[in-house]
Amino acid sequence: MPEPAPMAPIQWAALTRIWALRPSNPSMLMRPCDRFETVLRMAAVIAVALLVPVAGALGTTFYTDTAAAVRIEQATRSTVEAEIVSEPVTTDVDSGEARVAWKSNGRSGEAEVPVPATALPGDRTTVWIDEHGTRADPPRNPNVAATTGITAAVTVLLLGTSGTWCAVCAVSWLMSRRRDKQWETEWRAATGVAENSP
Repeated sequence: MPEPAPMAPIQWAALTRIWALRPSNPSMLMRPCDRFETVLRMAAVIAVALLVPVAGALGTTFYTDTAAAVRIEQATRSTVEAEIVSEPVTTDVDSGEARVAWKSNGRSGEAEVPVPATALPGDRTTVWIDEHGTRADPPRNPNVAATTGITAAVTVLLLGTSGTWCAVCAVSWLMSRRRDKQWETEWRAATGVAENSP
């Protein structure tokens, strides 16, 4: 039977290593800082897992609130024909701004609105107003609610995951520095080298 190659990959090496790094490993080679770092990594994984339903709940809240606001906008806003009452001021090659006036349900209103660059006083344009007859922005598309909810959930998840990862990396770096210092101290003690010698 042929001998296995010296550098042959060991099956389940990754799982074996993970099992060896468990905090309850009785090996004397595992220092307290090693155990602490393993516990920290486990806590980080659990924290990120718990963050998923939190992000989902937050995204659902944003979706519900935005969807309700969009429904109100669509139910209370309407268009009205307005007349340009001032000379348009050009703001771009194809557009400008002018003051317009309108009447709706016995209420009159005026506002500065964007108009085509070729518009003239007396021309008619369409303006969105709310239930009080005041100029308002057009109602948002219902799809905005889903986009807002998904964006909120993904943002919370990414920020939480990034923050957890940065914290784990920072602690791991500090633990590595501490281990290196301990190894150096123990090596100098074992070899009889003075602490301040190069």
